[in-house]
Amino acid sequence: MTNPNSRAEHEVVAFVHAKGQSTRVPGKNMKKLGDAPMFCHAIRNALACELIDLVVIDSENDEILAMGERYGAKPLKRPAELASNAASGDDLMYWQASNYKGSRLVMQAVPTAPFIRPETYAAAIRAIDEQDVDSVCAVGKEAFYPWKEDRPAYFRPDGTIPNSFELEPLIFETTGLYVTKTAHALAHRKRMNTENCYPLVVSKLEVLDINTPEDFELAEIVWHGLDRTRSSHDPRSSHDPQSSHDPQSSHDPQSSHDNG
Repeated sequence: MTNPNSRAEHEVVAFVHAKGQSTRVPGKNMKKLGDAPMFCHAIRNALACELIDLVVIDSENDEILAMGERYGAKPLKRPAELASNAASGDDLMYWQASNYKGSRLVMQAVPTAPFIRPETYAAAIRAIDEQDVDSVCAVGKEAFYPWKEDRPAYFRPDGTIPNSFELEPLIFETTGLYVTKTAHALAHRKRMNTENCYPLVVSKLEVLDINTPEDFELAEIVWHGLDRTRSSHDPRSSHDPQSSHDPQSSHDPQSSHDNG
């Protein structure tokens, strides 16, 4: 679906990779989250980032490719062998970079993290040069009161309970955002250089990753809460998010008859 000879002009290419099937949440990428299919939120947010030159929807599923194209992404058909749970994020990053060898940076804007903001994508891209690293990944940072072997494991040496600010924060990968130099992905077949990677701390909303029905239910609550907040701050906004955000509802007279 793409012309290999035209791919060198894009310096930063963001990939939204969306399989047609999901084990834990059947059809989750096409499942409606608020005003759009789940995977389309990552497309819209990536398109809104001024530092991204091209947004690509990659999938083995023709319906997802067509829907992604309507939302503004360039479709790229994924090989069947990369459309199973056996394929890793490293496998996908290498294949994605192989399709855009002329780019400088490749990004995985993972669709299961629909609340990552355009500004965060931009911060990840800038961090490559500002931190002088090969890769950037989104991380969460939070202090917990841990348990080990069915017992609390957070007490002070004197047996008293610490305040939360005294606890050592846990830093964890959100799996929602990766940026790496194309040359590194091609040379090492990895989505990040673990020896030269910057951990970009993101907000609690951006940490949310949808993998289970419970995750999806929480994401729906979050989306509707954010939508109400947007509406209250902009009295001109429509109460029907479908009318202002869904390309199928806008200027295409054929859209109501197009089932993707």
